[in-house]
Amino acid sequence: MSDKIICPNCGAELQENYKFCIYCMSSLDEKQELKPGKAKMPKKSKALIAVLCSFVIILAAALCFALLGGKNKIPVSGNENTASQSQEGSADTASQTDENESASEEVTPGQSEARQQIVDEAYKSQRFEDAFAYMSGARYTIAAEIFEELGDFENSREMLQQALDGAEEIYQKALECYNNEQWYLAYDWGIRLVGDDQMENITREYKDLATITKECKDNLDFYYYEAERAYNKGDYIAAYSFYQEIYGYKDSVQKCYEIDQIPL
Repeated sequence: MSDKIICPNCGAELQENYKFCIYCMSSLDEKQELKPGKAKMPKKSKALIAVLCSFVIILAAALCFALLGGKNKIPVSGNENTASQSQEGSADTASQTDENESASEEVTPGQSEARQQIVDEAYKSQRFEDAFAYMSGARYTIAAEIFEELGDFENSREMLQQALDGAEEIYQKALECYNNEQWYLAYDWGIRLVGDDQMENITREYKDLATITKECKDNLDFYYYEAERAYNKGDYIAAYSFYQEIYGYKDSVQKCYEIDQIPL
């Protein structure tokens, strides 16, 4: 029988002529003879045994749990009854909460009046801003109507007077241009007071301005028609004269520029 040696690293039993341990691949430069009762079990073998033991313990625990768990089951019907009672209790609680909230949401007359006051203030603030926008566009009659409607809100009384003064100034300019047969200027000033959509609903003494503005519009349309007819016929001198009469109305400025470029 050949002598055997022990791996100095893992303790495995090996043949004497081995140069490396077949278990842990350690060098066997320092050989050791096997002595009775002193052989060591390889570390890999120990690890394998430990894993097997652990597996057996886990399997046994699982079997015990399965056997004991079946005996301790609670009847399903009992759980269903408990759940049903819990749901009924929750529904009663929710219903009671809704009733309490409804009771708390009841508005008293004082609260209703306060809310309405807030809504009214917001509406008046918006109308006040609208009136300022009309003032900026020289639409003084519309602005005056809004400021008069607002009454004592903010400084509506003061703004009302400013709107009326502005309207009076434009009114006088429109009359002056109308008397001088400056149709476009009269129309331009007049339209700022009455507007195309305000012909039948003009404030105070400016009602006659609607008639004047309408007459100016008719004259402008007439001259524009004659200018277009002359232009299409090639009578550029006549067309230019008509366009000059309504200079600024529609595309009359562009047409005058085009005629200026035509060699006559």
